[in-house]
Amino acid sequence: MMIDLHSHILPGADDGASSMDMALSMLEAAASCGVRKIAATVHCNIPGRNSNYYTEALAQKFRLLQDNIKDAEIPIELLPGMEVFANSDVPELLKKGKLLTLNCTKYLLMEFGFNESVPFTFSIIQELISMGCVPVVAHPERYPFVQRDPNIVFEWMRIGACTQINKGSLLGRFGTSVGETAMQLLQHDMATIIASDAHDTHSRTTCMKDSYEYVQSIFGDDYAQVLFFENPRRIITDTTVLSNGPMPI
Repeated sequence: MMIDLHSHILPGADDGASSMDMALSMLEAAASCGVRKIAATVHCNIPGRNSNYYTEALAQKFRLLQDNIKDAEIPIELLPGMEVFANSDVPELLKKGKLLTLNCTKYLLMEFGFNESVPFTFSIIQELISMGCVPVVAHPERYPFVQRDPNIVFEWMRIGACTQINKGSLLGRFGTSVGETAMQLLQHDMATIIASDAHDTHSRTTCMKDSYEYVQSIFGDDYAQVLFFENPRRIITDTTVLSNGPMPI
């Protein structure tokens, strides 16, 4: 059983599932690959694109998808969340209740701009941690500044952040540099969870089986279970994640 805490599966909410039929197909694929819980993490706070702050309209979209999952008898539980674009407004937006944490816990899935200032990443992480929030940095392996210096992730985790690796990064979906960086982070215990970051039914899918088996074949079953099930379970139950302690590269 796996828990996927990053997917763009809410129909018509962002650049993910474009219809209810696509969302249900994505969910059926996830369930067939062993996923039993999945977070609908809409893009949020992207300048000029998706604001997607928490509103009753967004909550209605979530409930409608839940109802359709039940009607279709898909054996999967839908969880609330957002992938929040990190800017200086995030702490205030969080205080105002405009952002959804993962399953309404202290864990906030957030992404940085690909050309973000490294000092800003530390300042926003530290500010959120001071508020009692635990940032879960989405796909750090995809950021060019992390590819140049993976020890940035070591420092993020040292001050209290978590990280989420994309399953597609491990399977070559985003190119050689991204894949190599993802492997470095795994080798040095700088990955908290692995998730799909699914957007559709053909290229960025919800199927997690191949990536689970890949991690299992290299690092063993225990580590795979931590990344695909145990740490995601701890996040959605608002408990402390497992870690041997990140090691610098």
